[in-house]
Parts: sequence; structure tokens; C-alpha cells
Amino acid sequence: MMNGPSVSRSLVRSERAKGFTLVELLVVIAIIGVLIGLLLPAVQAARESARRSACTNNLKQLALGCNTYESAHGGYPGYKDWKNERSQYLTDASAATIAQRAATWSFLAYVMPFIEQTELHDEALSFFRSNQANATGGQSAENWRARLQSQTRRVIIPGLLCGSDPMVASSIPRLPTSYRGCAGDMTWSMTSRSSYPHTAQILFGGTVQLNGNTYYGTSPRSAIGVSLPKNITDGLSKTILVGEAVLGNGTASRLAGWASVAGYDWGVKPQDCLAATFTINTNDRIGHNWADTNTGYSWFYATLPPNGPRCGHSNNGANADQFAGVPASSYHGTGALVAMCDGAVRYIEESIDTNNSPNFSPSQSANPTVYRDASRWGVWGAMATPAHGETYSY
Repeated sequence: MMNGPSVSRSLVRSERAKGFTLVELLVVIAIIGVLIGLLLPAVQAARESARRSACTNNLKQLALGCNTYESAHGGYPGYKDWKNERSQYLTDASAATIAQRAATWSFLAYVMPFIEQTELHDEALSFFRSNQANATGGQSAENWRARLQSQTRRVIIPGLLCGSDPMVASSIPRLPTSYRGCAGDMTWSMTSRSSYPHTAQILFGGTVQLNGNTYYGTSPRSAIGVSLPKNITDGLSKTILVGEAVLGNGTASRLAGWASVAGYDWGVKPQDCLAATFTINTNDRIGHNWADTNTGYSWFYATLPPNGPRCGHSNNGANADQFAGVPASSYHGTGALVAMCDGAVRYIEESIDTNNSPNFSPSQSANPTVYRDASRWGVWGAMATPAHGETYSY
């Protein structure tokens, strides 16, 4: 009788003594750590896949907006701008002044009503019409950005931002955009407004002639500049309309920073940019003003491959970001997304053929005949130009 309870208590004590040893606990922790290590990259990859899908949809919607604009106005955004606006504020302004100010607004400002941003478009147009600071009439896009900055206001359009870009969450940009128009494979003397894509016709007395056709807009080297889809003879599915470019953050980064190159503003020679040294520059505002048609704000060029370096002219100091040669770029990996003129979105690897980005100056403002030539920048240049007879497969 005495042994029964004693054995029972012993069994209870034995059961209570069971548990993990220190070694077992460490093994479990190690296993959990390994599982987390395996899981995190998968989670991150899934998140990036979702962000990339969202960015793809954004580009598709932007391309659709540009094509809807074309259906309504007869050409891509910028084909008709605000230079013909007349109101009580602009009655005494000269037509030349109004045209000059209208030329500062990017194709993105004009496409706003077609990407469900009619109110923003109307606000920008109202500001353009005002004479708050310029009695001669016609406010510029840069003035609008400055006003927003003084109001500490940001105009954020989710459809113009790619979540893969870490700068999207920044409070710095007032008018940020992850997407730009494809300006083809040439620039025109970036020291004057005549250089900016949809106003290059100023260099030729208001028009650009190619094969007997008159073009308004950039030059025939850009789909948006050509303006009329019927003139994109290389094919809508073979010509880039818009694409990605990451926001600038001022770091000494080939992807998100920029290098200043003496003479780059006029020559824009790719090899000079590739050899440039990148340094920290807090004045970098690349992609920080989608309303402005400056090359550093709303355009990219196909003279360097995706994720190539960005370069601005050193003599422009704080404004070098406005006059920068910006290639397509993204944080999706080894390439960037572009939307073709037919609305299809494609991922372009940074290894795409650029004919080694020859150090031929893309700036040909003094030689209009070069507009007839095929691109010198390989498959990438051929994809960026709309009417030059190049054939390629990619």
C-alpha cells in the first residue's frame, strides 16, 4: 500500500522533468533560422513580382491614355499644346511668349484627362493662363513646381509611380514620375527650349521635313514627336512610346545619381557618359517634375542601354539635372519596362544591342538630313525610332 503512491509521485516527477535540452533548443532555433532565410527571399521575390506587375499595368494605362489622346486630337500628347490659349490673362501677351511658355509643359501634363486626372489638368491649365509672376502671360511648368514647393505640396499620381523605386516613398519630389516619353536616339542642343522633344521644330522655322512630310513635335526620331501614328512606318508594335526611368536621389549612383560631363550638354556622346565619375549631388531632381518637358524630367533616350549612366552638363550647375541625358532604368533587375505604340509592354534587358553606344554625337540640330538615317545605336536605337526602315528582332 505504501509503494503505490510513491511510484505515482515518481512518475509525475519524471513526466514533469521532460523538456527541451539546451542543445535541442539551439537546433530548433537554427532550423527556424534556416527556414526564415529560405522564406524571406521568396517573399521578397513575390513582392517584387507584384510591384513589377503593377508597373507594367501603369505603363499600359499610360500608353492607352496617349493613344486615346491621339484619337481625340489627331496626334500624340504634345501634338497640340496650349500656345493657342487665349483668356483675359493672356490678351496682351505676345504669341511668341505664350508659345514659349506652352512649350515648357510636358506630354504628361497634356495626357492628364486621359488617365483620369482631368481636375489636375484643369488646375495646370489655369495656372498656365495666370499672370501671377509674368505679366507677359503664360506660366511655365517650372513655375508651377516652384509654387508647389513653396506650398510644401506634393502632386502624387499613383499611376505615374512604380513601387519598386525606393524614392517613391520619399517626401522630396513635388511632381514625381517613374515613367517618361521615349525621345528616340537624338537630342538637340540642350541649352535652349528648342531642344526639348516636342518643340524641336523651332530649329526649322516651326516644322521638320522628312520625305516630303511635315512633322510637328520633336523630330521624326521620336514616336511622340512624329505625333501621327500613320507616320510610324516601322510599325506601332516595333516602336517604343513610353518607358521607365527611376527617380534621382542625389547619390553617387550610376542608376539613380548623375555625373556632370563638360560639353555633355551639346555633344551628349555616350562613351563620355560611360567614362564619367559619379559624385554625390543633392541638386539632383531627375524625374521630380513630370509637368516639365526638360529632358531630365520627362524623357529618356536610347543612346545608352537600360540602366546605363545618367549625365548632365557640368556648366549648368544646379540645373544640370534638367539638361540630363537619361536612359531607361528600373529596380526590376537587369532591365526596364517599355510600352510600345500599340500598347504592348515589354521588358528590355540592359544587354540589348546598342552597337556599343558609339561616341557619335546624337545632337544633330545643324544637320536635318541625318533624320533620314537609320539609328546608329543598334537594336535599341531601332526600337526607339519610328520611321527609319530598321528591321530587328528582340
